[in-house]
Amino acid sequence: MQVQQIMTKDIFALKEDSKIFKASEIMTFKNIRHIPVIDSKGKLVGIVTHRDLLSSLSRKLMPLQVREIMTRDATSITPETHVSRATEIMLSNKFGCLPIVDSKGILIGIITETDLLKELFRLSTLVEVKR
Repeated sequence: MQVQQIMTKDIFALKEDSKIFKASEIMTFKNIRHIPVIDSKGKLVGIVTHRDLLSSLSRKLMPLQVREIMTRDATSITPETHVSRATEIMLSNKFGCLPIVDSKGILIGIITETDLLKELFRLSTLVEVKR
């Protein structure tokens, strides 16, 4: 199974010059923990996590821009990546998500721990039904 089959396609992304406060609002309102950061062409340039926001709060940096707290060179995968490989990357690096980009580096989706758990649950219920 490829990640494109279970990835979240309806994603929220921010530009590097977005205010940290905006990232915080989106995470709170949408109940998410990761927001990819893109340039003006939609290319992935980083990711802001809930942990990044907590760190900025402790330093009272909310007026700053996302580029000042985001993780640059975020590990990303393509939609053709096998789910097992994505899971391996996430587990070995303790990532909560992986942005998904096309061959030009344009952000097209994200796969999160929740997406993987939903798929595991779906598969386990199929096994139960077959018994």
